Amino acid sequence: MYPDGYPDFPMPQTLRVDEANERVTISCQVSDIDIVWQLAEAGTGTAINVNVTLPEHEAHRLDGQQQVIGESLRRLTTLAEAASG
Repeated sequence: MYPDGYPDFPMPQTLRVDEANERVTISCQVSDIDIVWQLAEAGTGTAINVNVTLPEHEAHRLDGQQQVIGESLRRLTTLAEAASG
């Protein structure tokens, strides 16, 4: 990941796919933050569950993580609506 602004260096990430539980986990190798994305059928749509785990020493970054996830969900919604339409 190459963020704009802070931090001013690339942040290595790992990506794990758990097919049995139908989820994808993205883990930051710098800050030990785990983000688990899980999508599931929900009627005619899709339910999205995102769980962010922060170690105690990164708790001050919670608001920023909520903003990033919120923006990611908005972008995902825009892409899905464009693809269906």
